[in-house]
Amino acid sequence: MYSKQSDVKGTVHIIKCGYIFSGITGALPQPGALGLSPELNRSLQLKCEDIQLEAQRQLEQIHQKEELVKQYCFQIQETKLKHRKIRATEAGAVDQAAGRVKPHPECRDAHGHL
Repeated sequence: MYSKQSDVKGTVHIIKCGYIFSGITGALPQPGALGLSPELNRSLQLKCEDIQLEAQRQLEQIHQKEELVKQYCFQIQETKLKHRKIRATEAGAVDQAAGRVKPHPECRDAHGHL
């Protein structure tokens, strides 16, 4: 991305943001190294600081959302386990109840099978 800036003398500078705003990585060019006016240089520094703050804010939001996703995944797994235990308990209770029920004698065939 490129930024078009004018200094007080009316000279137009086309500046690649990755270079000027390299402060995001911690490496700002020295003041005056690009031949910019002090006003333009200060303006770019302020813009760089704003970009850094915004990037930091977005990074914090990402970390918060990742933490929420982890919590939700844990809650989902916990709920699945509870439901699995409930189903197993109910299935065991049904099997146990079915084992206690004696079939009516008329339901058996001639060989005594159900």
